[in-house]
Amino acid sequence: MRNLPIFALLLLLVGCDTASQSVETINFLNRTDAAQVRVETSGTAVFKSAEEWETFWIENHENLYQRRPIPPVPVVDFERRMLVAVFLGPVSGCATNTTPVEIVDQVEQTGDILSVEVGPRPGFGACRAFSWPLQVIEVPKVNGEVSFVGFDSAGQ
Repeated sequence: MRNLPIFALLLLLVGCDTASQSVETINFLNRTDAAQVRVETSGTAVFKSAEEWETFWIENHENLYQRRPIPPVPVVDFERRMLVAVFLGPVSGCATNTTPVEIVDQVEQTGDILSVEVGPRPGFGACRAFSWPLQVIEVPKVNGEVSFVGFDSAGQ
């Protein structure tokens, strides 16, 4: 009975050992069908439910489609998957109105934590047109947090 507190402490210490958790590289699906929105600010987002995704889709199509019908919300199996997005905000350059870009370099999972590694901001040429580049990816759903590494919403 005397050893019970020591045993409990050892169990606690073993449970807190995150250094022994392996890092797994996660394959992701680039969802260009989900990149048809115009997000006015630079930033990131994680969508873990259909309700979150649909609200975002409708809110960010209002400026883009004004008097035309909003396209159907791209389907995602939110029971098993989630969406992760990186928005570059308005940029001047030679690009289409909503430009899908490949800015996510890698996704890694450690335990229940997902780490999204964002590469450098691409150049868009010397045109004077504005575009709203972004990338939306689909990954396996995690219950833990999602962190973005290498992303600076002020312009990288």
